[in-house]
Amino acid sequence: MGRAYLPETWVRNPSVSPRARCLAALLSSYARNESGDQDVWPSIETLATAMGMSGRNLTRLGDEGEAAGWWTRIYERNFRGGTELTWRLHFPEISPTRHGDDTEATDLSGGQNHSTKAEATPRRHGSDTEATDLSPGRVEGKKVRRDEGGFALASEAPKVEPKRSTKQPAFTKPTEAELADAFAAKGVPKALAAAKAAEFIGHYESNGWRVGRNPMKSWRGAVQTWVARLRADGKLEGAARAMPAKPDPKLGRDDVWV
Repeated sequence: MGRAYLPETWVRNPSVSPRARCLAALLSSYARNESGDQDVWPSIETLATAMGMSGRNLTRLGDEGEAAGWWTRIYERNFRGGTELTWRLHFPEISPTRHGDDTEATDLSGGQNHSTKAEATPRRHGSDTEATDLSPGRVEGKKVRRDEGGFALASEAPKVEPKRSTKQPAFTKPTEAELADAFAAKGVPKALAAAKAAEFIGHYESNGWRVGRNPMKSWRGAVQTWVARLRADGKLEGAARAMPAKPDPKLGRDDVWV
């Protein structure tokens, strides 16, 4: 057996199933040439074993390829009195091609294409070419000055902006004084702010500074939540009413507060 070979017209024939094309490739491996009519003599059993199917299914694939005009099956009597099957493959005639012409042949042995094309004209040094530069920061379709090897010149090299870091700063535990100031800035009286600051630290120290199941990211946001809860419960207004009023400096020390 030689290499498998299929003409381009066979590969691109949509009316033939993929299994029939596999049979064509297998039969072509028995052929000596890749042009014109070629006779090969593999048996139905040999082909069915190679393709992993029954002889009846392989006969159906043979009918499909014969209907497409790829081969003709010829049954003849041999000297033993049995029947001998000849597969006559009808390869297209391939005319000799000149260097640089495209051929219509597909080599299935390694996925190589026999078509050869003329080499592109080399670029001159510093010439402007319409090229799409896929490097970051470049505009599609912009003219780029390139050297003989096709690489962008140093002056025309794309400028890549450094990526900005998206990492958030590490969480830092607040001190009790910072918490008291934060509560006071939200309108909490100083006495209550100091008490809530101590309660805040004790609560989050016990659960590993977590909000639900997630690590705390902003303790100031948690303070805002605590203050909103105090307002909703009415504790913030009650604490403000419980504080004594500031004395009027215009009044004397002996004046009685009403």
